[in-house]
Amino acid sequence: MPYLDLRFNSLPHAKKHARDFFKTEGAFISDVTDRRGYNSLGEHHNHTPVAEIALDSWRQYRFTGDQVFLQEKALPFMLEAARFFVSLFVKEQDGLYHAKEGTGYEGWIKLRDGLTELVYVRALFSATLSALEVVQQSLPETTLWKEMLAKLAPLTVVKAGAKSIAGEAGKWIIRRGVNTGKEVVADKIVAAGWGIKEDKWLTVYHEADDGKYHGFNLLDGIFPTVASAPVFPSGLIGLADRDKQPDLFETLRTTALLYPPGVTG
Repeated sequence: MPYLDLRFNSLPHAKKHARDFFKTEGAFISDVTDRRGYNSLGEHHNHTPVAEIALDSWRQYRFTGDQVFLQEKALPFMLEAARFFVSLFVKEQDGLYHAKEGTGYEGWIKLRDGLTELVYVRALFSATLSALEVVQQSLPETTLWKEMLAKLAPLTVVKAGAKSIAGEAGKWIIRRGVNTGKEVVADKIVAAGWGIKEDKWLTVYHEADDGKYHGFNLLDGIFPTVASAPVFPSGLIGLADRDKQPDLFETLRTTALLYPPGVTG
């Protein structure tokens, strides 16, 4: 609660920052803030912290059942986070809402349809709508949130590459990394996003034979835990989705098995 209180008390700063810098409603929280909750002025391309904190607040309510906390702190914070996230997306000619320019967590490579933004908008809008149901509150803006949820660009899936996952006797087998020889359902992993400068889909790691990270190198400029964002800490996909969303579930399982253990720090 001291942590969540810090974040809630800093909400006025976050709302002012969203208005002044992003020219939008809602609240923006930087990767870096001081102990009073004032944002650093140097990190504006990672847009997800406010959603992550909002989901922390929602989890706190779900754990405690504290209705006062939900109505007075968690929900107001979640609403401002959702309002900010609306500004990060644009509806394009395909009829889908796509994430505009941003980075994957603390990275610096500019991405379009970044995985973290596509993940957290889904988790945040869903949780905020659920919270509104709990308090039996209706807001006109939820119509747009529901439309966006229904028409969001999909999480992008790409082929892992023949050196990483190879077809063998009708099966797909991991060919490098700590799980070499393990069978997976398909040769698909999640992409980190479309590299705007690079003009292609980028992945968190790429094949490398120097063995630095168990046969992979980290793409400098994309944070290593981007690929696990759909599972943790967003909670968007979990064990309960094995049967509900089997293709995405297996893609994330394959990504987790293929990629090396975390290298951050």
